Amino acid sequence: MKFWQKKLHLLSAVLLTTAIMVSCKKDLLQKNSAENSGQTETDVVAETVLATDLQSRALAANCFQCHGTNGHASELEIAGMDAAEMKRKFNEFRADGAKENIMNVHALAYTDAEVQLLGNYFSQQ
Repeated sequence: MKFWQKKLHLLSAVLLTTAIMVSCKKDLLQKNSAENSGQTETDVVAETVLATDLQSRALAANCFQCHGTNGHASELEIAGMDAAEMKRKFNEFRADGAKENIMNVHALAYTDAEVQLLGNYFSQQ
C-alpha cells in the first residue's frame, strides 16, 4: 500500500475515533443536564473519570492491530509502559516526520493531550 493510502486509512480511523469520543461526551453531558441539577462533588469527579476513560479507550482502540488488545502483544507490547516514556517515544516519532513507518504517521495525528490519555491508559494495563 502506498504511503498516501496508509495516511488516508489513518485519517479515517482518527475521524471515526473522534466521532465516537464526541458522541460519548455529548451523551454524558445530556444525561447530566437532564438528570442532575444538584450533583455532589463525588458525582462530578466520577463522571469526569468515566468520560476520560471513554476517551482513552476510544483512542487506544486504534492501537490494537499492532499492539494487541489493551497493549498486550508479544513483540510490540505497550501495556504497562510509563506515560512519560510513551510521550517521549511519540515525540521521537514526530521528529522523524511522516516516513514510511506507520508509527511516524500515527504520532503526527495525535495531539499532546491525546498522547497523555494514551500514556495514562496503557500505563494502567
